[in-house]
Order: sequence, then C-alpha cells, then structure tokens
Amino acid sequence: NSWLGSGGTVTSTSGTLTFTGAVSSTGSLGTQTGVLGFVSTVQNNGTINVGAGTASSSGAFTNAAGSVYRVLGGTATSSGAFTNAGTVTLTSGTLGLTSDFTQSSGAIFTEGTGTVRLAGAADQNFYINNGTLTFNNLDIQKTGGTASSTFGNLTVAGQLNSTTTGWTLSAGTTTITVTGPSWLVAGTVTSTSGTITFTGAVSSTGSIGSNSGNMLFSSTLQNNNLLQIGSGTVTTTGALTNAASATIRNQAGVLSASGDFTQSGTYTTSTSSIFRLSGAGNQNITGSFWNNLESQKTAGTATIVTNNATVAGQ
Repeated sequence: NSWLGSGGTVTSTSGTLTFTGAVSSTGSLGTQTGVLGFVSTVQNNGTINVGAGTASSSGAFTNAAGSVYRVLGGTATSSGAFTNAGTVTLTSGTLGLTSDFTQSSGAIFTEGTGTVRLAGAADQNFYINNGTLTFNNLDIQKTGGTASSTFGNLTVAGQLNSTTTGWTLSAGTTTITVTGPSWLVAGTVTSTSGTITFTGAVSSTGSIGSNSGNMLFSSTLQNNNLLQIGSGTVTTTGALTNAASATIRNQAGVLSASGDFTQSGTYTTSTSSIFRLSGAGNQNITGSFWNNLESQKTAGTATIVTNNATVAGQ
C-alpha cells in the first residue's frame, strides 16, 4: 500500500509507474506522456494530473472533497466505481468508465472539450446528487449491460456516438439531454420512465424509443432500424424519415409530428396507438397505416403527398 503526503509529487514522465496496492494521496500524482496504473483502490485527497499519457485504475476510485482530478489531453480509465466529491476537469482527452459514477452534492465536473467513454459489459448507474451533470461528448463502446441515469439529470453538450452492440442507455425517472448531433450505429437508447431530449440531428441504425417515458427530437430524425414507442410519447419537431429497411413500432403510445414525415419502411400500430399531427407549419406526409389519427395543429396544412393513407380507428 502507498500513502503519499501533501508535500510530494510522483510523476510518470515517459515511462510506466504501477501501484499494485491501495493508494491514498494528499500529494500530487500524474503522468506526462507516460503510463500510470492503479491496480487496487485509490483515495485522491490531493491532485492527479493526466497529461498526454494514460492513467488507469482497476479498483474503486474516490476523488475526495477538496481534491482535483484533471485529464489534460490523454486517456484516463476507471474499471471500478468512480466517486467524485471534489473537482474533475476534463480539459481534453478521454475519461473512460466501466462501472458506476457518483457525483456528490457540492462536487464539480468541468466537461471542457473532452469525451466520456462508457465501456464494458456490466450495468452502470449515474448517481447525480447535485442537479445536472454535463459531459461534452459521450461515446458508448459498451458490449452489454445498461447505463442508467438513476438520480439527477445528464446533459451531453456535444455529440453522442456509438459503434458497438448489445448495450442500453436508459433515462430511468430522470432527464437526459443531448445538444449536439447523434450517430447511433448500434445499441439501444430508451426513455424508461423519464425524458430524453435530442436537440441536434439524430441518425440511428440502432434501436431508439420509449417505454412509459417520453422522447423529444427537436431536429431531424433519420431512423434506419427501429423506433419503438411503448406507452409514452415520442415528439418530432423536425423532419422524420423512416428508411426503407426500418420500422416504427407504436405499441400503445403517441407519435407526434410537427414536421415532414417520410415513410418508406414499416409502420406497425395497436388499437390504442396514436399518430398525432401538431405544430403550426405545413407538413408533407407520405402514405402509411395508422390506427388512430389525431390533429392538434394550430395552423398550417398537412398534405398526404404520395401513396395512400389508411386510418383503421378514429
């Protein structure tokens, strides 16, 4: 085990420095272009700086109140539970997480221009105890499991990206907001009983939708695989495209569209599902099959421009 006092500095300049035992430090730890590894638990009561190199921790990592953890351009990864009670600054570079992340009340997370990467196959929970946690970019490289915002709200100010399969990103009873564009190559993004809002354009070959929660797309939505609506509401204010090989499955909820709807794929409904026309602008709708069609438009004209439309219910 290692105990580092407040007056000392331990740095991996360009080599490799590995701690196999538990580490408790009130001093300064870090890496410049080198490699810094923690095999056991880490209690940071001082400062850790990750320069252009890499830092990894396999056990539980605690950034205590009053302490500072900086990623300044390199890559830092944590395989164990990560608790931030102090200050985490992601100036640039990548912070990789494969287990739970807890943001304590009074803690600070500065997102900078960096990326938070979710990895591994296990379930992960975000416990945000100070309102809203903001990441710049969120990159999901999980191979399984569910990443859930359990307490508090999560905002992605930049991009949401994914390229791996088998994972789920879930808004439990909280709110997830993605400001920038999103490219979902695979995986599942679900509003379980909370709310997920995309203000940037979304292109998805994965699975997106809601259970009893709600989803809002403020820009364009290009669905290339599956958009599934449980008993909640999915609202699109920009153009909605359901590609030829894609499916919209409205099980018992509401799909509300105030922009154009290009329907080239499959649209399945139930007796209680609703397709809702909304907004004040003109809309062009390609032909489709809806069980119940509802108009809550305040102005403008909705035009069926090609094919035929069938309303089986009301």
